[in-house]
Amino acid sequence: MVKKNIVDSYFLVGIQFSAIIFLLVIIPSFKWNIWGIVFLLLSGLLLLWAVFSMRQSKLRVMPEPDSEAHLIVSGPYQYIRHPMYTSVLLYAIGMLCFSFTWWRLMVLIILFFVLQLKIRKEEKYWKAKDANYKNYILNTKRMLPFLW
Repeated sequence: MVKKNIVDSYFLVGIQFSAIIFLLVIIPSFKWNIWGIVFLLLSGLLLLWAVFSMRQSKLRVMPEPDSEAHLIVSGPYQYIRHPMYTSVLLYAIGMLCFSFTWWRLMVLIILFFVLQLKIRKEEKYWKAKDANYKNYILNTKRMLPFLW
């Protein structure tokens, strides 16, 4: 069994939500453009698809799976292991397209690394929780279908 470090998890989730709020609220000059709209639409659709697919399990923002959670391998989870994290990054890229600043880019980069830390923690827990997870890793990509 993997030892849970809840303090680290709360820290990572806190940074994740702070970055999302920063990207949403701190907008020096907002300009609509097609790329921003495309990324936000992709983000929203992927998020809805992932949440709908997870209805059979326990939805959590923490990297530690709930004790009653079970592995979901349908919907977007049949292609990528972390569609919700992918959705967050698509949202962040969309917001950056609407209003580019170096600060916002830095927040996006920090968000990317925080999500990678959460993914590593989450995958470690799932490997210990479900023997099928190792096979699942072999058949899916982490965040981008067919690529990564």
